[in-house]
Amino acid sequence: MRMVISTKVYKGFQMIIPSEIRKELGITDVDIADWVVNKKNNTAIVSFRKKPSLHDLAGMGKLDKVTNAVDLKHKSQKGLL
Repeated sequence: MRMVISTKVYKGFQMIIPSEIRKELGITDVDIADWVVNKKNNTAIVSFRKKPSLHDLAGMGKLDKVTNAVDLKHKSQKGLL
């Protein structure tokens, strides 16, 4: 369903996301808005995504081998990494 709703840009370049859009897309106050700008036709597309939780981020930096945090810190301080 296509929905076109106009909003005003307020002082400090702030905007309100209309409640119809917030409800339709499930937008909350902790979500992140990504803007894609098209200068040719003076438009911007805004998409919303959920902010990653600590649970989502856990394990993202896993390595295949066992490491030692103290050794890594020392090597990092010496510029060996």
